[in-house]
Amino acid sequence: MSRVAYVRFYPSDWRSGCIGLSVEEEGLYVRICARFYEVGRRLPLDDKEAATSLMMDVRQYRRIRERLIAKGKLYVAEDGYGNRRAERERKLAEGDEKQATTVDVGAARDVHEERENGRVAGARHDTREDAIEVASGEVVTTSTELRDDFPETSPRLLKEVFQKTEQNQAPFREAESEAKRKKVTPLPPRGDGDALQAFEIWNQTALKAGLQQSRSLTPGRRRKLMARLRECGGLEGWRQAMANILASEFLRGKNDRGWRANLDFVLQPASFGKLCDGVYGAAQESPRTIHGHRAMPAYWWRGREDQARAASAETWRTWIGRYANGTWPEDQLGPLPGSTDCLVPAALVAELGLARKYAIMEAAE
Repeated sequence: MSRVAYVRFYPSDWRSGCIGLSVEEEGLYVRICARFYEVGRRLPLDDKEAATSLMMDVRQYRRIRERLIAKGKLYVAEDGYGNRRAERERKLAEGDEKQATTVDVGAARDVHEERENGRVAGARHDTREDAIEVASGEVVTTSTELRDDFPETSPRLLKEVFQKTEQNQAPFREAESEAKRKKVTPLPPRGDGDALQAFEIWNQTALKAGLQQSRSLTPGRRRKLMARLRECGGLEGWRQAMANILASEFLRGKNDRGWRANLDFVLQPASFGKLCDGVYGAAQESPRTIHGHRAMPAYWWRGREDQARAASAETWRTWIGRYANGTWPEDQLGPLPGSTDCLVPAALVAELGLARKYAIMEAAE
């Protein structure tokens, strides 16, 4: 079959015909059409041969081709995969008008359906009612469409074509305008302002500490941020946790693995609890233990009394169970229970009898 230098191509019709195709589906579709226009042969049935001719991986080709068949963009013939509209347009490009305008009933019906559904291989839609007629006989012949091949260009015809093109393009322009409007960053949901602010504080901290910044505040991260903010007493507690990151060489990568903290690590309940407690000290320091538990930095609570008092009763139960085993460690838990500066919630002091218990022990010592 002879090669052709060009074929008729109408951008607005191609775009409307590709509605519903993904980018990769449209990419393979245009490759297949271009190959047929060039060589005049259907795509080989052999997957490897077809993929090679299209310069792509055979598995990728097979996967996308099946989707194109399912969407009516390709049909299967004995000698390969084809597209009837592309075949017809190539015949027109070859100048074989008679062959191009005589099609069997099935092909005519397919072309008619493709026109109705926008399934065309880059060809112009002809809106005249007599462009395609499916007769009861075996052969259908149409010629009115071929008269619009633009050899004679009158001002009226140019005006009609221009108006038709503008009508076809209008939906796409509206869709593009709508897409641009949707690019405006939406306001955060009501009540999530603190989560957004905490997210920004994290990125500022990460930039200072040389850690990975986070690109998006996903719904999952927003939920975790709100939970962590409740645990640490709000944005002030979050800022203190970020200050602990800046003070921790371990979290900033000075460890035997070169590991660095990221936002998802910080948002884990266990990790965040240790971060607030100041467990992640400098990498060079060997952490001391108390009663088999890793100790917090000595007198960590100084300057952070409000944060310590805001810790939940459950957190204080854990700390007391770990460190107050017979004696009250002020460097870990603050001043003695019952004293003016005591950090333990008063209700918990009364519930556990801490003032009486440790006051007696201190007096005995």
